[in-house]
Amino acid sequence: MGASSPAGLRALTADEIVTKVYAPGAPAIGTDFGNVLDGHVLPTTYTAAMESGAEADVPVLTGNNKDENGASPTLAMTVAQYQAYADTTFGDRAAEFLALYPASTDAEAAARYNTYARDEERVSTFLWGTQFRNTAGNRSPVYNYWWTHVPPGSDTTNPIEPANGAGAYHGAEKYYLFGNLYGTDRPWTEADHAIADTTSSYVANFVATGNPNGRSLPAWPALRTTKPLSMELGDHFATLPAADSDAKYAFLKDYLKSRTTSY
Repeated sequence: MGASSPAGLRALTADEIVTKVYAPGAPAIGTDFGNVLDGHVLPTTYTAAMESGAEADVPVLTGNNKDENGASPTLAMTVAQYQAYADTTFGDRAAEFLALYPASTDAEAAARYNTYARDEERVSTFLWGTQFRNTAGNRSPVYNYWWTHVPPGSDTTNPIEPANGAGAYHGAEKYYLFGNLYGTDRPWTEADHAIADTTSSYVANFVATGNPNGRSLPAWPALRTTKPLSMELGDHFATLPAADSDAKYAFLKDYLKSRTTSY
């Protein structure tokens, strides 16, 4: 950031911080901020809080988006790169992965990778919900979603928003969930306003009652640990499987559980 002391950092404006953090080539070591266990605000790890039963037993609404966590509508990948990724990521289970997500052309490699990345994020979020219920012993409901709608155009009012073409990127749902279409200069359509009306109604209901459901809204079931589902929000409003098939779900569940670490 060009500062040599805490006082120098405090003197930076918000615009300076945003410009430097999001500059092309900015080093990840200086821009990727994580949690700090300070013994006061964060006295313990998240995993320890769940295992000890200290996790707050409150209703939760959480989710992720179609074009994040590796998935992208502009992804380019060769078959060789795809196979190398499988070998590096899944090791002796690479052949099993490639049988579930086969690709014989570069176009198929990019498409299959996107499918896998989207399946994995839905499975991961579902498994987090089951951990929240089973490990922490929480009995309050968990509502998980998968956002699929692409905001139109670009938002020039916000310097950290991605350019047009990023798809349903990380954070794309915030305009709709919070009913904030009026706060930007994007070319919103009637469909966008209708989607915002529905999603912001879910949020308002959840804030008021701990349950997003309400009159005339498509039913959004709470997470059930024995039924791996997500609620699609955006282009459609309906439940969908956590993965494209039972075999894919079983594979991704085993893989993700093998990588579980305390955090």
